[in-house]
Amino acid sequence: MNLIQYATDVEGKVEDCDQWLQAVFFFAASMLWAACQKRFLITSVYRPDNKKSVHAWWKGIDVDVCDGFVYDGGVTPQEAEAICRMVNGAFKYDPARPDMFCAVYGWRDEDGGHDDHIHFQVCDNTERVC
Repeated sequence: MNLIQYATDVEGKVEDCDQWLQAVFFFAASMLWAACQKRFLITSVYRPDNKKSVHAWWKGIDVDVCDGFVYDGGVTPQEAEAICRMVNGAFKYDPARPDMFCAVYGWRDEDGGHDDHIHFQVCDNTERVC
């Protein structure tokens, strides 16, 4: 059994992504499985349409957060928040930009665009916190 699953229209695979993004994402996927015996439902990997987006550079992955009911692959808002805390405690998006996160959900997005999914992201300066 895989720790992840893909929505039907997703372009790209986790294995094609930046190595730091793979490390962040598989850390999150293993934490989710260990805590809840759930798998992420990936809704976006590669999106070439916007060169300003981390998705165009293989440095972003989105996973579904289901509000109101739980189904195979969806995580609840509470589970999403817990996973974000674990990921952001283990990885720094960029030490020079401490206000940015590797796992963005809910309050971590000032623009309010990440209430229905977790956005995982990395940059060239992402590092593991010991």
